[in-house]
Amino acid sequence: MDNAKIETLGLFPLSLVILPNEQTRLHIFEARYKQLINDCFANNKDFGIPAMIDGKPMPFGTRVKLIDIERFYPDGKMDIRIEGVSVFKLKSIDNNIQNKMYAGGEIETLPLNDKFQKRQDLMELFYEFCLRTGSPELTDKINTELSIYEIAKQLVLTNEEKYQLMETTNTLTQQKMLTNHLKLVLALYRQEDDLNNRFFLN
Repeated sequence: MDNAKIETLGLFPLSLVILPNEQTRLHIFEARYKQLINDCFANNKDFGIPAMIDGKPMPFGTRVKLIDIERFYPDGKMDIRIEGVSVFKLKSIDNNIQNKMYAGGEIETLPLNDKFQKRQDLMELFYEFCLRTGSPELTDKINTELSIYEIAKQLVLTNEEKYQLMETTNTLTQQKMLTNHLKLVLALYRQEDDLNNRFFLN
């Protein structure tokens, strides 16, 4: 990738895929990762979560920022809240950072592609999904403000589905993936509607 920004981050490999703008909580108990979080907190730095799928390290991951340390425990464990910032490709790993227990790695940040031509079928399906799931406030933003990842984080995707979305840089392919997912989800909703209607008719 031309003019790609390469930088080094502390790494926290997890069997968890976090999308940009998605938040989650982690319980930190290993000494090396307690050190990582303390370093990030003290220096206002982000860290990287390389994805682990079926126990295997994958080449893509998510840069995350520390939103809050919600609880400290007497033994140094902590509960934290983090948010995905961007997707990266892992270029190299250094398991021997000087004076650190955790690994570091060189990452290449991938563009978020916030501005893209949205597929009409995706927007229509997502509009119906928002109405069915009680998120009508999102419908006003569908055509102008929502990125691929902001749409995706509203859906219940598996780690494997999230990873496939992250490693795909083509927005058309990403939209096709979300369109197919929404078709399946909405088909289940409509099937449930049909069953309910038959129940009431009987």
